[in-house]
Amino acid sequence: MLIYVQLVDRRIEIVADRGISSKVAQSEWAAICRSMEKSFKEGKFAEGALQAIERITALLAKHFPPLGENPNELPDKP
Repeated sequence: MLIYVQLVDRRIEIVADRGISSKVAQSEWAAICRSMEKSFKEGKFAEGALQAIERITALLAKHFPPLGENPNELPDKP
């Protein structure tokens, strides 16, 4: 998942891989983007971003529920 915020053009996009895109409709991502844009226009940047992350997390959990133990698959170092 990538949340792309372009401040210059005031655009927000959510990019999902093919596996996620096959389960979640583009309209779901668009609705989250529009909600973020609305919050950002009101100057509520942190609130808008956190609400978007919560909505994305709920969508992912619905279509890809965690199973038992969920180890970190990739290192956290850059």
